[in-house]
Amino acid sequence: MSAVRRIDAVLFDVGGVILRLADITTLGAFNGHTEAQPIKDLWSRCYIVRAHETGALDADAFAARMVETYATGCAPEEFLARFCAWPREVFPGIEELLAELDPQLQVACLSNTCDIHWRTMVASNEMTRLFKRQFLSFRWGLMKPDADIYLRAIGELGCAPERILFFDDNQANVDGARAVGIDAHLVDGPDAARKILDAYGLLRGGRINNGST
Repeated sequence: MSAVRRIDAVLFDVGGVILRLADITTLGAFNGHTEAQPIKDLWSRCYIVRAHETGALDADAFAARMVETYATGCAPEEFLARFCAWPREVFPGIEELLAELDPQLQVACLSNTCDIHWRTMVASNEMTRLFKRQFLSFRWGLMKPDADIYLRAIGELGCAPERILFFDDNQANVDGARAVGIDAHLVDGPDAARKILDAYGLLRGGRINNGST
């Protein structure tokens, strides 16, 4: 980190950054796979997941098609129950971290998520309280890591992409944001995000709005 950069907005992914997720293996086996990484790989490429998280496929149809396609070994109702229980609690320290942000900053979340998760997890109340601005894949019909969702976020924030700091726990999403000029970083929770925000001087008492990159 060497050149000083002005930051006007901070974007946070939700799952894995703001909110703890259960291990993906709790969703069940997928085509015989029971280890996390093969399931994550299938999930990231799955057109059914994409349709659901961009609002094109409702929850019941999503569950039925996932069970049929991936032989999960459970009924659609059970799969949907497991899926609903995937998001857990907000990471400790998140509320304090957000409260410490320079008040001049625009702050929002940018998440690949679906209506049923947003309604049934703590998101419905907790996320609305934490983030007044919510950029969500199922509402926009757009999804990370595609360029369109980042370009929409840039337009909503109304600032240059290089003045947007973005935190995500998925390398593909970080790479997608960087491809359109956003200053994106891979993190695994609030502690990692805090270190970067502090280094950029974006916390109260820091070097207000100047970043060291």
